[in-house]
Amino acid sequence: MIQRPILRAALAALVLLPASLRAQGALSTQGLGYPQGQFGTRTAAMGGGFAEFDPVTPLNPASLDANIRSALYVQYEPEFRRVTTEGGSARTTTSRFPLIGGSMRVGDRVALAVTASTFLDRTWRTTLDTTRIIDGEEVETHESFSSLGSISDLRLGGSYAVGPALRVGLGLHGFTGEHRLRVSGSFGDSVELNLQDDVISFGGMALSAGAMLRLGSTLSVAGSVRKGGALRARDGDDVIASARVPDRYGAGVRYNGIAGTTLAANLEWTGWTALGDLVSARSHVFDGFDAGVGADVAGPRFGSRIITMRGGLRWRTLPFGLADTEVKELGLSLGAGVPLARERASLDVGVLHARRSAGDEARERAWSLSVGVSVRP
Repeated sequence: MIQRPILRAALAALVLLPASLRAQGALSTQGLGYPQGQFGTRTAAMGGGFAEFDPVTPLNPASLDANIRSALYVQYEPEFRRVTTEGGSARTTTSRFPLIGGSMRVGDRVALAVTASTFLDRTWRTTLDTTRIIDGEEVETHESFSSLGSISDLRLGGSYAVGPALRVGLGLHGFTGEHRLRVSGSFGDSVELNLQDDVISFGGMALSAGAMLRLGSTLSVAGSVRKGGALRARDGDDVIASARVPDRYGAGVRYNGIAGTTLAANLEWTGWTALGDLVSARSHVFDGFDAGVGADVAGPRFGSRIITMRGGLRWRTLPFGLADTEVKELGLSLGAGVPLARERASLDVGVLHARRSAGDEARERAWSLSVGVSVRP
Protein backbone atom coordinates (compact mmCIF):
# COMPACT_ATOMS: atom_id res chain seq x y z
CA MET A 1 0.00 0.00 0.00
CA ILE A 2 1.08 3.55 -0.66
CA GLN A 3 2.44 5.39 2.37
CA ARG A 4 0.49 8.38 3.78
CA PRO A 5 3.13 11.04 2.95
CA ILE A 6 3.19 9.82 -0.64
CA LEU A 7 -0.61 9.82 -0.81
CA ARG A 8 -0.78 13.41 0.46
CA ALA A 9 1.78 14.56 -2.09
CA ALA A 10 -0.05 12.78 -4.90
CA LEU A 11 -3.39 14.25 -3.84
CA ALA A 12 -1.96 17.76 -3.84
CA ALA A 13 -0.66 17.27 -7.38
CA LEU A 14 -3.92 15.83 -8.65
CA VAL A 15 -6.16 18.50 -7.18
CA LEU A 16 -4.40 21.11 -9.32
CA LEU A 17 -4.62 19.16 -12.55
CA PRO A 18 -8.33 19.42 -13.43
CA ALA A 19 -7.93 23.11 -14.25
CA SER A 20 -5.41 22.29 -16.93
CA LEU A 21 -6.08 21.41 -20.53
CA ARG A 22 -4.10 18.19 -20.32
CA ALA A 23 -6.28 16.80 -17.57
CA GLN A 24 -9.57 17.79 -19.18
CA GLY A 25 -8.66 16.54 -22.61
CA ALA A 26 -10.78 19.36 -24.09
CA LEU A 27 -10.15 22.96 -25.04
CA SER A 28 -13.84 23.93 -25.00
CA THR A 29 -14.67 22.90 -21.42
CA GLN A 30 -12.38 25.27 -19.54
CA GLY A 31 -13.79 27.30 -16.64
CA LEU A 32 -17.48 26.63 -15.98
CA GLY A 33 -17.96 24.76 -19.24
CA TYR A 34 -18.93 24.98 -22.89
CA PRO A 35 -21.78 27.25 -24.10
CA GLN A 36 -23.57 25.40 -26.89
CA GLY A 37 -25.63 28.50 -27.65
CA GLN A 38 -29.02 27.04 -26.59
CA PHE A 39 -29.88 26.56 -30.28
CA GLY A 40 -32.56 24.24 -31.58
CA THR A 41 -31.43 21.82 -34.28
CA ARG A 42 -32.81 23.95 -37.12
CA THR A 43 -30.96 27.03 -35.90
CA ALA A 44 -27.77 25.05 -35.22
CA ALA A 45 -27.82 23.67 -38.78
CA MET A 46 -28.16 27.27 -40.06
CA GLY A 47 -25.04 28.40 -38.20
CA GLY A 48 -27.08 30.20 -35.55
CA GLY A 49 -28.39 32.68 -38.11
CA PHE A 50 -32.04 31.88 -37.31
CA ALA A 51 -31.67 32.22 -33.51
CA GLU A 52 -33.84 35.34 -33.04
CA PHE A 53 -36.74 33.86 -35.07
CA ASP A 54 -36.77 30.23 -33.93
CA PRO A 55 -39.65 29.39 -31.53
CA VAL A 56 -37.70 26.38 -30.23
CA THR A 57 -34.52 28.33 -29.39
CA PRO A 58 -35.13 29.98 -25.97
CA LEU A 59 -33.40 33.30 -26.64
CA ASN A 60 -36.03 35.69 -28.05
CA PRO A 61 -39.42 35.14 -26.36
CA ALA A 62 -41.17 37.08 -29.14
CA SER A 63 -40.34 34.23 -31.56
CA LEU A 64 -43.07 32.07 -29.96
CA ASP A 65 -45.48 33.55 -32.51
CA ALA A 66 -44.10 31.10 -35.08
CA ASN A 67 -45.69 28.13 -33.28
CA ILE A 68 -48.91 27.64 -35.21
CA ARG A 69 -50.04 24.86 -32.83
CA SER A 70 -49.04 23.67 -29.40
CA ALA A 71 -45.90 21.54 -29.56
CA LEU A 72 -43.45 19.44 -27.57
CA TYR A 73 -39.76 19.36 -28.47
CA VAL A 74 -36.73 17.28 -27.46
CA GLN A 75 -33.15 17.39 -28.77
CA TYR A 76 -30.17 15.02 -28.60
CA GLU A 77 -26.65 16.17 -29.50
CA PRO A 78 -23.55 14.00 -28.93
CA GLU A 79 -20.14 15.58 -29.57
CA PHE A 80 -16.90 13.86 -30.60
CA ARG A 81 -13.77 15.99 -30.18
CA ARG A 82 -10.00 15.79 -30.39
CA VAL A 83 -7.63 18.29 -28.83
CA THR A 84 -3.99 18.64 -29.88
CA THR A 85 -1.18 20.38 -27.99
CA GLU A 86 2.61 20.28 -28.10
CA GLY A 87 2.47 17.43 -25.58
CA GLY A 88 0.22 15.18 -27.68
CA SER A 89 -3.48 14.70 -28.35
CA ALA A 90 -6.56 13.36 -26.59
CA ARG A 91 -10.07 12.32 -27.66
CA THR A 92 -13.28 12.74 -25.69
CA THR A 93 -16.96 12.03 -26.32
CA THR A 94 -19.89 13.80 -24.66
CA SER A 95 -23.58 12.90 -24.92
CA ARG A 96 -25.99 15.78 -24.35
CA PHE A 97 -29.73 16.48 -24.29
CA PRO A 98 -29.34 20.25 -24.63
CA LEU A 99 -32.96 21.30 -25.12
CA ILE A 100 -36.42 20.15 -24.00
CA GLY A 101 -39.54 22.26 -24.18
CA GLY A 102 -43.24 22.68 -24.75
CA SER A 103 -45.39 25.54 -26.04
CA MET A 104 -49.07 26.41 -26.38
CA ARG A 105 -51.20 29.14 -27.89
CA VAL A 106 -53.73 31.11 -25.82
CA GLY A 107 -56.08 32.72 -28.29
CA ASP A 108 -54.92 34.53 -31.42
CA ARG A 109 -52.49 36.93 -29.76
CA VAL A 110 -50.73 35.08 -26.90
CA ALA A 111 -48.30 32.15 -26.91
CA LEU A 112 -46.58 30.56 -23.88
CA ALA A 113 -43.64 28.17 -23.59
CA VAL A 114 -41.58 26.36 -20.97
CA THR A 115 -38.06 25.24 -21.93
CA ALA A 116 -35.04 23.67 -20.27
CA SER A 117 -31.76 24.23 -22.11
CA THR A 118 -28.08 23.77 -21.39
CA PHE A 119 -26.40 27.10 -20.61
CA LEU A 120 -22.89 25.78 -19.81
CA ASP A 121 -21.85 22.13 -20.07
CA ARG A 122 -18.83 20.77 -18.18
CA THR A 123 -19.06 17.04 -18.81
CA TRP A 124 -15.84 15.21 -19.66
CA ARG A 125 -13.72 12.25 -18.62
CA THR A 126 -10.11 11.46 -19.36
CA THR A 127 -7.25 9.34 -18.02
CA LEU A 128 -3.53 9.94 -17.78
CA ASP A 129 -0.63 7.47 -17.44
CA THR A 130 2.54 9.16 -16.30
CA THR A 131 5.50 9.06 -13.94
CA ARG A 132 5.57 11.38 -10.94
CA ILE A 133 8.25 12.25 -8.42
CA ILE A 134 6.67 11.56 -5.03
CA ASP A 135 8.72 11.81 -1.83
CA GLY A 136 11.89 11.78 -3.94
CA GLU A 137 10.99 8.59 -5.81
CA GLU A 138 9.69 7.97 -9.34
CA VAL A 139 6.24 6.37 -9.17
CA GLU A 140 4.23 5.08 -12.15
CA THR A 141 0.69 6.49 -11.85
CA HIS A 142 -2.62 5.96 -13.58
CA GLU A 143 -4.90 8.95 -12.98
CA SER A 144 -8.56 9.36 -13.88
CA PHE A 145 -10.37 12.71 -14.01
CA SER A 146 -14.07 13.22 -14.59
CA SER A 147 -16.48 16.12 -14.42
CA LEU A 148 -20.23 15.58 -14.63
CA GLY A 149 -22.55 18.53 -14.63
CA SER A 150 -23.92 21.63 -16.24
CA ILE A 151 -25.76 24.86 -15.59
CA SER A 152 -29.24 24.84 -17.12
CA ASP A 153 -31.53 27.69 -18.14
CA LEU A 154 -35.19 27.06 -17.22
CA ARG A 155 -37.31 29.63 -19.03
CA LEU A 156 -40.98 30.54 -18.83
CA GLY A 157 -41.67 32.71 -21.87
CA GLY A 158 -44.64 34.48 -23.35
CA SER A 159 -45.30 36.55 -26.48
CA TYR A 160 -48.04 38.95 -27.53
CA ALA A 161 -49.08 40.13 -30.99
CA VAL A 162 -49.32 43.93 -30.84
CA GLY A 163 -50.42 44.05 -34.46
CA PRO A 164 -50.01 42.20 -37.78
CA ALA A 165 -46.35 43.22 -38.09
CA LEU A 166 -45.12 43.44 -34.49
CA ARG A 167 -44.81 40.86 -31.75
CA VAL A 168 -43.16 41.30 -28.34
CA GLY A 169 -42.21 38.83 -25.62
CA LEU A 170 -40.96 38.44 -22.05
CA GLY A 171 -39.10 35.60 -20.36
CA LEU A 172 -38.36 34.63 -16.75
CA HIS A 173 -35.23 32.50 -16.36
CA GLY A 174 -34.06 30.29 -13.52
CA PHE A 175 -30.46 29.04 -13.71
CA THR A 176 -29.70 25.85 -11.83
CA GLY A 177 -27.29 22.91 -11.92
CA GLU A 178 -24.24 21.33 -10.38
CA HIS A 179 -20.67 20.32 -11.14
CA ARG A 180 -19.37 17.04 -9.76
CA LEU A 181 -15.60 16.63 -9.93
CA ARG A 182 -14.08 13.22 -9.25
CA VAL A 183 -10.36 12.33 -9.19
CA SER A 184 -9.01 8.83 -8.68
CA GLY A 185 -5.59 7.26 -9.16
CA SER A 186 -3.39 4.26 -8.63
CA PHE A 187 0.29 4.58 -7.71
CA GLY A 188 2.77 1.82 -8.42
CA ASP A 189 1.26 -1.49 -7.30
CA SER A 190 -1.40 0.17 -5.09
CA VAL A 191 -5.11 -0.26 -5.60
CA GLU A 192 -7.08 2.58 -7.16
CA LEU A 193 -7.92 5.31 -4.65
CA ASN A 194 -10.70 7.87 -4.76
CA LEU A 195 -8.77 11.09 -4.14
CA GLN A 196 -11.37 13.80 -4.66
CA ASP A 197 -15.17 13.94 -4.97
CA ASP A 198 -16.59 17.46 -4.86
CA VAL A 199 -20.09 18.72 -5.70
CA ILE A 200 -20.81 22.40 -6.30
CA SER A 201 -24.39 23.56 -7.00
CA PHE A 202 -25.54 26.76 -8.74
CA GLY A 203 -28.66 28.91 -8.62
CA GLY A 204 -29.63 32.24 -10.19
CA MET A 205 -32.27 34.31 -12.01
CA ALA A 206 -32.57 36.51 -15.11
CA LEU A 207 -35.16 38.34 -17.22
CA SER A 208 -35.37 38.58 -21.00
CA ALA A 209 -37.37 40.62 -23.49
CA GLY A 210 -37.59 40.63 -27.26
CA ALA A 211 -39.44 41.82 -30.34
CA MET A 212 -40.02 40.75 -33.96
CA LEU A 213 -40.95 43.26 -36.64
CA ARG A 214 -42.02 42.43 -40.19
CA LEU A 215 -40.85 45.22 -42.51
CA GLY A 216 -42.61 43.84 -45.57
CA SER A 217 -43.62 40.61 -47.19
CA THR A 218 -40.01 39.39 -47.48
CA LEU A 219 -37.96 41.06 -44.74
CA SER A 220 -38.13 40.79 -40.93
CA VAL A 221 -35.88 41.95 -38.09
CA ALA A 222 -35.75 40.81 -34.47
CA GLY A 223 -33.86 41.54 -31.30
CA SER A 224 -33.68 40.41 -27.69
CA VAL A 225 -31.92 41.20 -24.45
CA ARG A 226 -31.30 39.23 -21.26
CA LYS A 227 -30.55 41.01 -17.99
CA GLY A 228 -28.85 38.79 -15.45
CA GLY A 229 -29.51 38.62 -11.73
CA ALA A 230 -27.43 37.06 -8.97
CA LEU A 231 -25.85 33.64 -9.57
CA ARG A 232 -24.52 31.79 -6.50
CA ALA A 233 -22.35 28.72 -6.06
CA ARG A 234 -22.95 26.51 -3.01
CA ASP A 235 -21.10 23.72 -1.29
CA GLY A 236 -23.94 22.06 0.56
CA ASP A 237 -25.83 24.86 2.30
CA ASP A 238 -22.89 27.27 2.27
CA VAL A 239 -22.57 30.00 -0.36
CA ILE A 240 -18.94 29.88 -1.50
CA ALA A 241 -19.06 32.43 -4.34
CA SER A 242 -21.46 34.89 -5.93
CA ALA A 243 -21.55 36.53 -9.36
CA ARG A 244 -24.18 37.50 -11.94
CA VAL A 245 -25.83 35.75 -14.85
CA PRO A 246 -24.21 37.27 -17.98
CA ASP A 247 -26.17 39.94 -19.82
CA ARG A 248 -26.89 39.18 -23.47
CA TYR A 249 -27.87 41.34 -26.48
CA GLY A 250 -28.87 39.83 -29.81
CA ALA A 251 -30.19 40.98 -33.20
CA GLY A 252 -31.17 39.14 -36.34
CA VAL A 253 -32.50 39.65 -39.86
CA ARG A 254 -34.49 37.24 -42.07
CA TYR A 255 -35.15 37.40 -45.81
CA ASN A 256 -37.79 35.32 -47.62
CA GLY A 257 -37.70 36.96 -51.04
CA ILE A 258 -36.61 33.78 -52.86
CA ALA A 259 -39.27 31.11 -53.32
CA GLY A 260 -38.79 28.20 -50.91
CA THR A 261 -35.76 29.81 -49.28
CA THR A 262 -35.06 31.52 -45.95
CA LEU A 263 -31.84 33.47 -45.47
CA ALA A 264 -30.96 34.61 -41.94
CA ALA A 265 -28.13 36.26 -40.03
CA ASN A 266 -27.59 36.77 -36.31
CA LEU A 267 -25.20 38.73 -34.10
CA GLU A 268 -25.09 38.62 -30.31
CA TRP A 269 -22.86 39.79 -27.48
CA THR A 270 -22.62 38.14 -24.06
CA GLY A 271 -20.95 39.66 -21.00
CA TRP A 272 -19.31 36.48 -19.75
CA THR A 273 -16.96 38.37 -17.42
CA ALA A 274 -19.91 38.71 -15.02
CA LEU A 275 -19.10 35.09 -14.05
CA GLY A 276 -15.56 35.98 -12.99
CA ASP A 277 -16.06 35.49 -9.22
CA LEU A 278 -17.26 31.90 -9.80
CA VAL A 279 -14.20 30.86 -11.78
CA SER A 280 -10.83 29.83 -10.36
CA ALA A 281 -7.88 32.20 -10.67
CA ARG A 282 -6.40 29.90 -13.32
CA SER A 283 -9.31 30.50 -15.72
CA HIS A 284 -9.52 33.76 -17.66
CA VAL A 285 -12.99 34.94 -18.69
CA PHE A 286 -13.69 36.99 -21.83
CA ASP A 287 -16.78 38.81 -23.09
CA GLY A 288 -17.54 37.69 -26.61
CA PHE A 289 -19.46 38.07 -29.87
CA ASP A 290 -21.29 35.22 -31.61
CA ALA A 291 -22.07 35.73 -35.33
CA GLY A 292 -23.85 33.34 -37.68
CA VAL A 293 -25.36 33.19 -41.16
CA GLY A 294 -27.43 30.42 -42.70
CA ALA A 295 -29.91 29.30 -45.32
CA ASP A 296 -32.97 27.05 -45.33
CA VAL A 297 -33.95 25.78 -48.80
CA ALA A 298 -36.79 23.56 -49.98
CA GLY A 299 -35.15 20.40 -51.31
CA PRO A 300 -36.23 17.14 -52.89
CA ARG A 301 -39.57 15.45 -52.34
CA PHE A 302 -39.95 12.15 -50.55
CA GLY A 303 -43.44 11.03 -51.39
CA SER A 304 -45.69 13.90 -50.37
CA ARG A 305 -43.04 15.35 -48.04
CA ILE A 306 -40.65 18.14 -48.96
CA ILE A 307 -37.22 17.74 -47.35
CA THR A 308 -35.73 21.06 -46.30
CA MET A 309 -31.96 21.43 -46.72
CA ARG A 310 -29.92 23.74 -44.46
CA GLY A 311 -26.42 25.08 -44.07
CA GLY A 312 -24.58 27.75 -42.14
CA LEU A 313 -21.38 29.35 -40.88
CA ARG A 314 -20.67 30.49 -37.31
CA TRP A 315 -17.83 32.41 -35.66
CA ARG A 316 -17.45 33.26 -31.97
CA THR A 317 -15.17 33.67 -28.96
CA LEU A 318 -15.66 31.14 -26.15
CA PRO A 319 -15.99 32.61 -22.64
CA PHE A 320 -13.17 30.71 -20.91
CA GLY A 321 -9.65 30.97 -22.24
CA LEU A 322 -6.61 28.76 -22.02
CA ALA A 323 -4.48 30.69 -19.51
CA ASP A 324 -4.72 34.29 -20.80
CA THR A 325 -5.41 33.32 -24.44
CA GLU A 326 -8.89 33.56 -25.95
CA VAL A 327 -10.39 30.42 -27.50
CA LYS A 328 -11.81 31.11 -30.98
CA GLU A 329 -14.35 28.86 -32.69
CA LEU A 330 -15.29 28.56 -36.36
CA GLY A 331 -18.28 26.34 -37.10
CA LEU A 332 -19.63 24.83 -40.31
CA SER A 333 -23.00 23.08 -40.40
CA LEU A 334 -25.33 21.14 -42.68
CA GLY A 335 -28.75 19.71 -41.96
CA ALA A 336 -32.21 18.72 -43.10
CA GLY A 337 -35.79 18.85 -41.88
CA VAL A 338 -38.54 16.34 -42.63
CA PRO A 339 -42.27 16.67 -41.75
CA LEU A 340 -43.82 13.49 -40.33
CA ALA A 341 -47.28 12.12 -39.49
CA ARG A 342 -49.12 14.55 -41.80
CA GLU A 343 -47.15 17.45 -40.34
CA ARG A 344 -48.16 16.65 -36.77
CA ALA A 345 -44.48 15.92 -36.10
CA SER A 346 -41.15 16.87 -37.61
CA LEU A 347 -37.59 15.58 -37.55
CA ASP A 348 -34.61 17.94 -37.78
CA VAL A 349 -31.05 16.68 -38.22
CA GLY A 350 -27.81 18.65 -38.29
CA VAL A 351 -24.14 17.77 -38.65
CA LEU A 352 -21.93 20.38 -36.98
CA HIS A 353 -18.16 20.77 -37.30
CA ALA A 354 -16.22 23.15 -35.06
CA ARG A 355 -12.58 24.20 -35.24
CA ARG A 356 -11.34 25.75 -31.98
CA SER A 357 -7.94 27.24 -31.24
CA ALA A 358 -6.10 29.13 -28.51
CA GLY A 359 -3.33 30.86 -30.46
CA ASP A 360 -0.59 28.36 -31.28
CA GLU A 361 -0.90 26.57 -27.93
CA ALA A 362 -3.78 24.19 -28.64
CA ARG A 363 -6.28 23.14 -31.30
CA GLU A 364 -9.53 21.27 -31.03
CA ARG A 365 -11.66 19.66 -33.74
CA ALA A 366 -15.19 18.56 -32.90
CA TRP A 367 -18.09 16.89 -34.68
CA SER A 368 -21.65 16.96 -33.34
CA LEU A 369 -24.80 15.24 -34.51
CA SER A 370 -27.89 17.25 -33.58
CA VAL A 371 -31.30 15.54 -33.72
CA GLY A 372 -34.49 17.39 -32.79
CA VAL A 373 -38.04 16.01 -32.74
CA SER A 374 -41.20 18.14 -32.51
CA VAL A 375 -44.62 16.67 -31.84
CA ARG A 376 -47.84 18.68 -32.19
CA PRO A 377 -50.70 16.95 -30.33
